Amino acid sequence: MAAYNKVDIPDLTQLQLSMVFVSSSVYYGLNFNTKNLAGDRYLNIFISGLVEIPALVLVLLISNKIGRLRTISLLMMLAGVSCFSVLFIDLADISEENLDLIPTDEILDELAQVLGVVSFQLGIELGLLSTALDAIQYNNGRNLVAQCKEILFQWRIDEKVRPTIRVLVQALVNVGRGARCLEKIIKKVGVKAYIPQEEVEEQKQGTVATLLKKLNLFQKKN
Repeated sequence: MAAYNKVDIPDLTQLQLSMVFVSSSVYYGLNFNTKNLAGDRYLNIFISGLVEIPALVLVLLISNKIGRLRTISLLMMLAGVSCFSVLFIDLADISEENLDLIPTDEILDELAQVLGVVSFQLGIELGLLSTALDAIQYNNGRNLVAQCKEILFQWRIDEKVRPTIRVLVQALVNVGRGARCLEKIIKKVGVKAYIPQEEVEEQKQGTVATLLKKLNLFQKKN
């Protein structure tokens, strides 16, 4: 009893509740987000559940050797380091040169096919106003692909921030969609310099004007 009298029970309870809250948040956060990993989502969920079997056995063996306190401290520090290390890992294999390019129509068309229900959240991350997003949702009804496509094209037109692939990658990561889908699309359709429609029209008009001048000179010579 003397040993227990030295412990402040309310402080101990707070510590235990904090540990349970943190552990549960990390556990369910990782499990619920396995669907955002690259590859087959069902296989990912199966593997995330399967690894718990050796993990539980390992915890029992370690705690019998070094005690529960050291085991909990060691595993929580390891989990924290692992979670923070993800911030410094470049999960998308997109070159620096391509990251600074503006995405073309082909890239945005393909991306709109795979975004799904995160389109509104992605629009917020890309800097679009909620009123503009509401109007896009109203105009396109339940057509999610059309909503995603209009949001992406509207973001590229607004140019509040230069609409580069780098900005798009960060927005996809922020909404939990990950950058792997964009990486696959870039590998599929390729990357080229984006030319705005106005410049394309100007180039066409310039080409037509040049041809007309050459034709007039040819007619004058004849």
